[in-house]
Amino acid sequence: MSEHYEELIGGALDEFRYAEALEGAPTGGSAAVRAKVAHRRRVRITTYSVLGALLIALPVAAFAANPRGNNSPPADVLETPTPAPVVTTPPPHSPLPEVKDGRFTVEELLGAPAPTFDEPACGKKIVAKPAPGVESKVFAKEVAHANLDSDPQLETAALLVCTTDDESTRVAAYDRDAEGKVVMLGVVVGMLGERGMHDVIGIKPRTAGGIIATVHYSTYSPEPGEPDPQEREYAWNGSKFTQVGGPTTFAPAKTDLSLTASPLRLGPAQNGKRTGTVTLTLTGSGPDDSHSIDIELSTGHRITIEGHPGNVIKHGPVKAEETRTITLTVTIEVGSGQSPLSIGAGITSYANDSNRDNNFVTIEVTE
Repeated sequence: MSEHYEELIGGALDEFRYAEALEGAPTGGSAAVRAKVAHRRRVRITTYSVLGALLIALPVAAFAANPRGNNSPPADVLETPTPAPVVTTPPPHSPLPEVKDGRFTVEELLGAPAPTFDEPACGKKIVAKPAPGVESKVFAKEVAHANLDSDPQLETAALLVCTTDDESTRVAAYDRDAEGKVVMLGVVVGMLGERGMHDVIGIKPRTAGGIIATVHYSTYSPEPGEPDPQEREYAWNGSKFTQVGGPTTFAPAKTDLSLTASPLRLGPAQNGKRTGTVTLTLTGSGPDDSHSIDIELSTGHRITIEGHPGNVIKHGPVKAEETRTITLTVTIEVGSGQSPLSIGAGITSYANDSNRDNNFVTIEVTE
């Protein structure tokens, strides 16, 4: 307690003692005594009240005078505040290196290893595609990107052609090694048919993995009169590439094709030529649909058929129990052959025809 507050209390007590000393002993009977006692009680009460007020005020004043008295209550009696969320920014990092899959373009396959062809002159590396009509070693005709192995990434199937070997074909699979170089996984489609007479003329990705190869009967471009191209499916089975769907052979159609013809009525001669029209009727009696069909006209005279070079009419397949009609405009050079005029027409088709006698007809020529 400070000296200032001790002096206040001491002064109050001194005043009390001084007041009592002045009054002295009471005189004048009991009434005077009662009055005196009552007066002293009032003095004591007043003094005690002052002392009580001082005793209450002193701690409060002392707390207020303390430099730390105006601080907030201790932290342990306050509500603990909710800490604010700490926002952290991830440290910067270098981007991961791009991982390339096994997709390549035709140009990117130049110099890549090639599978073995029958003709050694085809070489062992893929070269650039040659100009039309120029013999070449192995080149990539086209590519298809598909899943060709057990991982989920895409690889490249390449349709390879060697014109030195009668345009024979192979389909090979290519991927990228750990250094990014082109590597050959294997042959997806090798030599097809007897003496490689079946060739792949197109490829595309297969939804379930692998490729779909369009296979033609011969080593040349598709021609009517031969079986129609087939779609065959190839994929990796865990140990090798194998065919997983589509036909496996070019079985001839079982059908009975027949051909009839109307008379060919020729008009008058003009500039040494006579022109007329003839209608051919083609019927398929089944049980199978036919393959594509060639109809060839032959005669000892020089003739031309409008719209059909070489006097060959190339026709698509005929379904079982279907009849087709074909109207032709024919021009004959007068005096260019034997007389009387004779024109024959015949069907050529890759079919197991049950009656080939009705595949030919002689066209009657009228003036």
